Amino acid sequence: GNAGWKAFVTDSITADKGILLQGGTLSSVIKLTGPINMSTQNIPLIYSSSHVNKGWNLIANPYLSNIDWNTVLANNTNIENAIYRFDPNTNTYASYINGVSTGDQNNIIENGSSFFVHSSGSTSLRIEESDKTEQSTIASLMKPSANKSIIELALSQAGKNHIDKVVLRWGGGCLATDNFDRQYDAYDMGVGEGFDLSVLGVDGNRYSIFHGSELKNMQEEKRVVKLSISNLTDGIYHINSKTLSAIAGGNEVYLFDSYTGQYHLLNNDCAAQEIGRAHV
Repeated sequence: GNAGWKAFVTDSITADKGILLQGGTLSSVIKLTGPINMSTQNIPLIYSSSHVNKGWNLIANPYLSNIDWNTVLANNTNIENAIYRFDPNTNTYASYINGVSTGDQNNIIENGSSFFVHSSGSTSLRIEESDKTEQSTIASLMKPSANKSIIELALSQAGKNHIDKVVLRWGGGCLATDNFDRQYDAYDMGVGEGFDLSVLGVDGNRYSIFHGSELKNMQEEKRVVKLSISNLTDGIYHINSKTLSAIAGGNEVYLFDSYTGQYHLLNNDCAAQEIGRAHV
């Protein structure tokens, strides 16, 4: 259903409201007028338990300066920590949380950029002058420090440019659980078109970035994390892995192919490797 979207007509929109245009014509014009925002900005976050909203808010960086999401979070304890941004070049959502990202998004949000946040209630987001930064956003994944047990998986289809990625992480000194943690997990926002790769949590949620609880010794447990792939069409698919940070405690991570019954070891050498292909 309509999640709060409305047709864009001649109207006045405040600087803290995000805009995402789909369709339109070459004659569409957006004019930015008025005084430059200064001092602390309080952005209302709307929440509804119905299908209309459920806490998703498309907001914008209200300053004519880049801001650092990490410092913004330090002053806000009432929202989930992930941010999401739609990339029209790939028709997918980039997400960032706790030093880990999928797609071209990190903790730096450009001036004028729109992004999604998720609130569990009606509240507000405070952005301060001290959140401004001279840093620039980068079109690559942030590289966390060693032994944080972080794996990236990328799904692609032969002959297609579309790639969808997920990141899995365990422990690393964080008090993460195997359910949703607003400090560490990012939801899968779906795709505009094409296939969609996600992590299927034990709580039924689908994640783009999943942070599970601390790994035990490999002799003590054999943990299973399920992946979900949707919107497949006929073709050959490839799954590539990349170890972003070595798996702690001597553990090993395998991808299980339920069709062939084979296990594929995801190495700790931080190099990308193709771990499987399938014809659908």
